[in-house]
Amino acid sequence: MAVADTEGTLLFNHNATEAVGGSDQRVIAELDLIRSVDPDAGYLSEAYGSLTSQIRIDSFLEDVQRMGYAVDTHIYTRPDEAYRHGSISFARPDLIVKPPTYPEFNGRTATETVLIEESSGRRYLKLDFHASSTKRERGLEVDRLLLYYGRRLMLAEPFLLDIDLNNAEDGSAFALLAHALGTVARTGSLPELARQDETNEHHTLLGRLASIFIRADDQLDAEDITKLLEYGWLKSANVAHERTSFVPQLPPKLERLVRLIPAIGAWLLDQPHIEADYFLANVGQFSDFRTYPRQPEDEHLATSVRYSLLVDGALEP
Repeated sequence: MAVADTEGTLLFNHNATEAVGGSDQRVIAELDLIRSVDPDAGYLSEAYGSLTSQIRIDSFLEDVQRMGYAVDTHIYTRPDEAYRHGSISFARPDLIVKPPTYPEFNGRTATETVLIEESSGRRYLKLDFHASSTKRERGLEVDRLLLYYGRRLMLAEPFLLDIDLNNAEDGSAFALLAHALGTVARTGSLPELARQDETNEHHTLLGRLASIFIRADDQLDAEDITKLLEYGWLKSANVAHERTSFVPQLPPKLERLVRLIPAIGAWLLDQPHIEADYFLANVGQFSDFRTYPRQPEDEHLATSVRYSLLVDGALEP
């Protein structure tokens, strides 16, 4: 049974690539996007970095509150990570049953909120989470998330996961290229150069490229999304597998070189290549999954979906 586009709770997701700490134009663009989508609940991961001024964060939160939302924010990355990021979760106050709590998975915290699904009046648990970009850490996070919520998932108690997973299954030309280059980037001294680049210890062109290739290869191995789908009994809203993530950010000189061939530059640098941002649920129905035009400097597209619990049973594939 299909759910009409007017039914259900409208959910919004965006890895905002530190928009809150960016230019005034970026902040305005993000706020305008939220306003135009007009969701019932939303999640911004990588909304700001740990160096973003509190004044800019507070100003952004006040703007979201003026739209009629209750807002929650915190730094969710591990203390030892080179890049620390904060998330912003928001929802209409009349839909919030219990205020947020913060379960931890391998050192990264998520935002857990119990909400009312607007069409049915039923309660569901919404978990907002940003997984690590490195394979080992991400695998541990997913394992612990499944263990933590295993009973709820097994009993089919309504659970919705809004996640930047950094993992997908893909057989595209980009995926094949990423796997080949990732294999090369794991040879010789390149892994160490990649590590130095990622930790800001020492930046080199080879280190940056090796980091990009290794990360892309790992993100396309499908192991973690498969775990969630098979062992969590979850279904995805993005049934068409639209790509939402991984717009490569190359060093300026290399980007200019790539753009000397306009067709290759546009294909590689101006669009996402990985399906990494997910709405996943164990019961109910998804409809009207959408992506939105890329914001300036974004590495991810914003997405939205309608989620309804009017229909019982597992989500249709």
